[in-house]
Amino acid sequence: MDIFDEIDDLAIEEEALLNEYMNRLERKERTVRSRPDHFNMWNSKDFHRRFRLMKESVQDLLSIIEDKIKHKTQRNQCISPMLQLLITLRFYATGSFYITVGDFGGIHSSTICCIIKKVTEAIASFRPMFITLPRSDEDIRKSQEEFYKIARFPRVISAIDGTHIRVQSPGGNTAEEFRNRKGFFLLMCKQCVQRS
Repeated sequence: MDIFDEIDDLAIEEEALLNEYMNRLERKERTVRSRPDHFNMWNSKDFHRRFRLMKESVQDLLSIIEDKIKHKTQRNQCISPMLQLLITLRFYATGSFYITVGDFGGIHSSTICCIIKKVTEAIASFRPMFITLPRSDEDIRKSQEEFYKIARFPRVISAIDGTHIRVQSPGGNTAEEFRNRKGFFLLMCKQCVQRS
């Protein structure tokens, strides 16, 4: 038996192993795991600790945005609007990575990205309904005076409580304008800070 016969025997054996492996892959049954029901799983206190909102507030928010985020079909184990909202709130509350939030919801990180974008856009679309800023010169002046009385903070017309989410330094001459009091860089809505 020469070297070429041994190589042929190895190639045949390799091909048989590869075929067996491919057959196993094809036969693998699809498993569908049930997703956690975080809304009912936690008591009110634990729910608030995880999502930074009370259950009643989440239900109210869901009733407002549900039509914008629900799937048109019920095929393929689609993700319920409640779970989509809770995933997004969990991301807001923790500022964590998509993969971590995905593990929390039993969903792949690429799907998490799409969910967070869709829910965020749905929530933001109702901004005019809930956030109003003073428009007239008299209202602006009055608002500035009220803020000044509270904390001697000049020229503020409005404030919105929010979470500071880190971003990489934008660089350039104005980079330090994006550094917050905690020492890291973030982006903020110009309407929410101060009128120049």
